Amino acid sequence: VNSITTLNHLLEVFPEARGRCHPTPLGCDHALIPPGGPDDLPPGVTPGYLLSVGTVEPRKDHATAIRASKLLSERLGASFPGLVIAGGDGYRAQETRALVRELGMGGLVHFTGYVGEDALSTLYAHASAYIHSSLHEGFGLTVAEAIRQGLPVAAARNSAIVELFDGLFVGFETGSAESAAEAAAVALAMGRGSTPGDRACHATKVLTWENCARLTEGAFREVTGA
Repeated sequence: VNSITTLNHLLEVFPEARGRCHPTPLGCDHALIPPGGPDDLPPGVTPGYLLSVGTVEPRKDHATAIRASKLLSERLGASFPGLVIAGGDGYRAQETRALVRELGMGGLVHFTGYVGEDALSTLYAHASAYIHSSLHEGFGLTVAEAIRQGLPVAAARNSAIVELFDGLFVGFETGSAESAAEAAAVALAMGRGSTPGDRACHATKVLTWENCARLTEGAFREVTGA
């Protein structure tokens, strides 16, 4: 399993698995594809936006990020840079898209749809801050990637996000647009590079792909007796 958070949830469903599970946290020390320039951003997107990455589905709770953006737009006026949501449509995505129309945020919220690694790298490179409003995460890889790219992060304080990245993001109350707006405002004001990228991986001592491979190999050796 990729975190203690995931392990605990697994054992809630399958308590008989206790003693048979192996935490093998993922790595976050991989290099992203070199980003493109501002002209490579999706149509209608200009640099400086608030970025959120993840499938458009209820668990990711983009609705809270959208409502927070509405509050920020009312507070900051024309200086609010807009919200970009990068991710393919998933379960009940139409409800999230409808919320944008309901709030009259069509000009300030951009859905890119699914993006590949090159487009994702470009989106990270030209954002001002990252917002992660997910209700639950087993790991939270995009949070790690955003921090490593020098983006200040506003994130809901729950699940593996707290377990793995506590102290590396501006926290807010899960599901609260008001709390998320406050945290996002702080993140936007911090500016890129305010959180050293190497801290995102516990100074590269724990959350590395080499460590993930070593732990995975050890788990298989224990199971097979090899």
